[in-house]
Order: sequence, then structure tokens, then C-alpha cells
Amino acid sequence: MRVAEHARQSASDAGQSSPELLAKFRRIQQAAGLACLRRATSATAKSAGQSVAEDAQKATQYLVEGRIDLRHLLGLCPGLLPPSGSVELPAPPDGLSQLAELCRAEPDRMNLLKAFLLELLFKYRVSRFTGDLRREADTALLKLCSELRPGQTETLIYSELDCDSADCLAFLASSGRHHARALLLRWLGRSAEACQVWRQLLDDSEAGDPQFPGVDYFAEYVTTLAAADADDLFWPHAEYLLAKEPERHLRVLTGCGLPPSDIVTRLESRAPK
Repeated sequence: MRVAEHARQSASDAGQSSPELLAKFRRIQQAAGLACLRRATSATAKSAGQSVAEDAQKATQYLVEGRIDLRHLLGLCPGLLPPSGSVELPAPPDGLSQLAELCRAEPDRMNLLKAFLLELLFKYRVSRFTGDLRREADTALLKLCSELRPGQTETLIYSELDCDSADCLAFLASSGRHHARALLLRWLGRSAEACQVWRQLLDDSEAGDPQFPGVDYFAEYVTTLAAADADDLFWPHAEYLLAKEPERHLRVLTGCGLPPSDIVTRLESRAPK
């Protein structure tokens, strides 16, 4: 670590006058950061207390200041990176392959690594550290957040997320995070598909998702659809809710903003003769 601290100061002193020297110093910092990360994710990390927090903090400092390519870190966890990258990946830093082998062999270490990456991405998702890799960062962040902090997923999705939507939707579907998938579909403007996911959660107990708030959440959303597309979006789902529990979901009609005469006409046209 002393070498890394010396490299940190030397890199600051070197500035832009010697690109080769600066690159060398950064490689030293990257290696030191990975060494700290190995300690922070070790088998004894959960019970080591303050020292582990310090190792994680040092790992973050060295890796960020050393400008490690974010994809090297995300690649340690299978499935975090989208299928195709936008920028060529540089040579891996010293210590990366060793950490990768440890994570593959030790599930607990992998879980601690995921927690570390989640914190790192929340802090640096929009920064010089992520640079041109914002999409890779947000794609991984959404996946990790849905797994480790599902209660924050909705806030993340509506925070100017820049993810690989196809990859994230496939991941959320395969991992059973259906409510998060519906939220992402809604954010993407694919309201009809989002509604179908929520209806499936309501109709199929085996497709349950503990993060889905339930029928009242869906009813509240359906109420907002009248202004967008009454015929194709609002009415099919409003009628679905009314068929399930008429008295409970009358507020879908009273709060949708449609003219009362239109509502009466629609209901009369659907009434049995």
C-alpha cells in the first residue's frame, strides 16, 4: 500500500507532463485497489468490522484514482455487463484474474463484491470515472439494485437511467423481478406491456413478486391511462378491474378524468342485453 500511496502522489505530481509515467502509476494504484478489494471481500470480511470498511474505502479510492476500466470490475460478476460494449476493453490490471477466480469459487465473496459494486456505482455512475461507460454502469446498477435494494429500484429507474433496456428486461424477467420489469417497461413508454406484467402478477400466484404493491397500485396507474389512450389502454384494464371487484374499483372510473357521458355510454354498450 505504501507503493500505491507513493504512486498516488507521484501521479499527482506528474500531471500531464509524462503520459507514460502517469499510466504506470495508475496501474500500480489499480493493483493496490484490487488487493484492498480482495481483503474487503474475504471470508472473514463480515465479522472484521472497521478494517473491512477501511479496505473497501481504500479500494474505491485507488480504483477510481487509478482510472480502472469499470468493465473490468463489472466483468467479475457474471451477467452484469450488457452483451456488447461501446469501447474497446484495455488489458486487465494485475490482480484481476486472481480476484475473479476467488469470486467464482466463493459465493459469499461474490455477494460482498456485488455490494461493493452497488455502492461504487451509486456514487460514481455520473462522473469522470465512468466516462463513456455510463450505459454499462447504469445497466449493472439496475441489475444490482433490483437484487440487493429492490425498494430503491423505482427511484433509480426514474432518475434519468441510461441502461441497455433489452438486456435489463431480459435479466429482470429471468430473475423473477417482474414488478421492476413492469416499471422499466412503463418508463420506456411501453405501458401496454407493463400492464400485462402487472395483470399476470395479479392472476398467477406462482408468478408472485414481493415487491409488487398489489391491485390498488395497478388500479391507480390504470386511472392515469385515460388521458393517454382511453380505448386501447384505459378501458381494457379498467374493465378487467371492475370485473374482479366492482365496488372496490369504481374509483378508477370516477378518477380517470373522462366525461361522465362517455363512461355511461361505454358501460351501457358492455352491459348484457
